[in-house]
Amino acid sequence: MAPTVLATLHNYAWSSCSREQFHDKSKRWWCLHERSHDEGLELGGAKEISNYVFTMDEQCRTEFGEGFSVCKSVKVRSACSRLWCAHRAMPHVCRSKRAPPLEGTPCGHNKWCVDRVCEPMPGHAIKTETDKQTEVIERESKMIEKERESEKPEWSDWSAWSDCSADCGYGLRTRIRRCRYKGIISESACEGAGFQVRTCWAGVVCAATRDVRADICLRQHARFIPYLHPNETQHCEVWCVDYGGGGPSNFGALPDGTPCSYNRPYDVCFQGTCVQGNCNSSDPICNWCPDGYCNNNTHVYTRQLGNGWTRMTMIPHDAHQLSVHIATPIPLNIAMREKKRDKQILDLMKHSKRYDIDSKQDKYLKYDPNVPQNLQIIEVDNHVIDIKEGARWEGEVVASGTLLRWTRTDTDVFISSESRLQTDLMIMAFPEHPVVSGEVVTVEVSVNYSTPASRTRPLEYRWSTERGPCSASCGGGVRVVRPRCLREHKCAPISFEACNTHSCEFTWAGGEWEECSATCGDEGVQERQLFCVPLNVSTSSRRELIKNSVSPALCTSSKPSKHQPCNRIPCPVYWRELPWTQCSTTCGRGISRRPLVCPAADARACGARPRERHRRCRVRGCGARAPPAACAPADTTQYCELFQRDQLARHCQVPPFRKYCCNACRLLDRAHSRGHG
Repeated sequence: MAPTVLATLHNYAWSSCSREQFHDKSKRWWCLHERSHDEGLELGGAKEISNYVFTMDEQCRTEFGEGFSVCKSVKVRSACSRLWCAHRAMPHVCRSKRAPPLEGTPCGHNKWCVDRVCEPMPGHAIKTETDKQTEVIERESKMIEKERESEKPEWSDWSAWSDCSADCGYGLRTRIRRCRYKGIISESACEGAGFQVRTCWAGVVCAATRDVRADICLRQHARFIPYLHPNETQHCEVWCVDYGGGGPSNFGALPDGTPCSYNRPYDVCFQGTCVQGNCNSSDPICNWCPDGYCNNNTHVYTRQLGNGWTRMTMIPHDAHQLSVHIATPIPLNIAMREKKRDKQILDLMKHSKRYDIDSKQDKYLKYDPNVPQNLQIIEVDNHVIDIKEGARWEGEVVASGTLLRWTRTDTDVFISSESRLQTDLMIMAFPEHPVVSGEVVTVEVSVNYSTPASRTRPLEYRWSTERGPCSASCGGGVRVVRPRCLREHKCAPISFEACNTHSCEFTWAGGEWEECSATCGDEGVQERQLFCVPLNVSTSSRRELIKNSVSPALCTSSKPSKHQPCNRIPCPVYWRELPWTQCSTTCGRGISRRPLVCPAADARACGARPRERHRRCRVRGCGARAPPAACAPADTTQYCELFQRDQLARHCQVPPFRKYCCNACRLLDRAHSRGHG
């Protein structure tokens, strides 16, 4: 190990005293005088190496203490020339005692320190130049092979699935993988998809379901309603159609997470494409009839038609698997209306197509080109072949958050829907041709639909039981439970159950404070209701307080207050304007003002005082004017007489001019008064 003395004295020699003591004591070190039976290993001039190897880190800890290891911030040609150490708290501060590491300290792969030089260990000779060239060639060939392998595009592993994108109902999960090609990420080098998406169930049913398609169409125009394209590949696009009919219009892709259709709410749209999913067993929207327990509703009505719209039936919301049949003796026009404010009547004839009815007897009759192909040949009671026009009208329309399909002939109307209705739906009809006055036309309406049952499992029947009185009124008691059954049946044995387990000590518990009686001022008060309850019961909600409350006489402790002050803060006050004051003069022109007053006792509570408003005023009915002042014997200037009469009349209205030409203006006034007199 590096000697400590050598760290201070670079060159030293033994003193005579030390040399004598060393030789004297070394005679008693018998192990130094014995010759080893092991011939050892000749190292080609190297010194003998210790059998136990101390690493450089261990030598640093021995020299400088715990926490020290080989310093890696100092670059040296040979690690065996000098031992440099550094503490882990200050890895950039290196220390050394200017001594090499121990002989035989490992300094590399199959190398150790010998005479401050890092040499190969025995059996690991230095490679010749040919060996080095061979090694370089092998290394280059491996690198070329590795580069060729890296030129092949490879996919990375799939990432973990993301969280569900929806807070309620059905949403989407996604995951990605990257394509690596020539050391970089490529978007097109690899074959296959780098992105996957699947549906997920958020675990919670949405409280209020809205039709996303209807909301988008309504934002486009007030008369637009949703339209479900017959091509399934376009179900994730926004299609809208006018109430009054016409062709549909496209407004782009639906938002991600929107159901692809009305019949399968678990299929979700993503970037204009439908991602198919599965119905979750806990979803009441698609699993609305679990285990087959649901209510089947069938109603039959008879309606008399008038000349206007006649209400056929009202379908309630939450109705599933709707089927309506209207048997009519005359052709009808059918309309629907959602039970919502400002919803218009939707005439189904404006959203339908006509199809000719194929007669089964056509193949037995001779083809006549003069007869239109939409005429149906039928046989009447007197066995006379009659020709009657036959056609079928079919269509689809979105209403009440579901897709309704309907078919109409001259004698029947069929309306059906597979998904749930979100709102009540009214079905109306009126005759295609006016009804003759006095004629009664009756139609029969058959309605069938299913609704979820209030229970999700079959009823369970068991014998009734009779419970006896409790053995204690509080603190825990026991009572007998006797089953009651018929004489012919074997009853269950008598059992016991605990009762009145609440404490026998009672205390007051206060309910929630009500709203404050005032928002500010000095009179705000809150009230609450007090309950006497046992000590060991839960009182976290009002329902539990009412359930566990007992007679107030059982609470012996002092009753807490039912009232407390609240909102005792100064009310905000502002400057108020008083009515306009009277005119400042009793006659003629003056000024009227509107004084400001602060309602608070301290005017500083009203804030900065605003500017007071003023306005001009004039009081009529003043007395006679004072006589004008007397003029000087002569005017100040001689030019007053040079003005013409009309010019002088105008200039005399100006006070400075009248002052200089007082006599001329006075004569003009007298002449004017005589002329009017």
